[in-house]
Amino acid sequence: MTVKAYTKAERNKTKSLLNLYFESEGVDKEDGLHEIILHFLEQQTKYGISERDRPHLERLRDLQQQLNAEKTRNHSR
Repeated sequence: MTVKAYTKAERNKTKSLLNLYFESEGVDKEDGLHEIILHFLEQQTKYGISERDRPHLERLRDLQQQLNAEKTRNHSR
């Protein structure tokens, strides 16, 4: 998955617009955001991402952290 890097100002502007949308619809902001996150997770794979994937995702996260640490070590040499 490729994600664009956004500035803090861009993220704040988008979050503010989303919060305004939820308020205008009478939807609790936290519930609305939760719905968006659920939908995103369901769309990521053929079967979606759920709690059953947590161990695998934790392992992938740990590997990413190791890779980033190695890159930092090699870059500082």
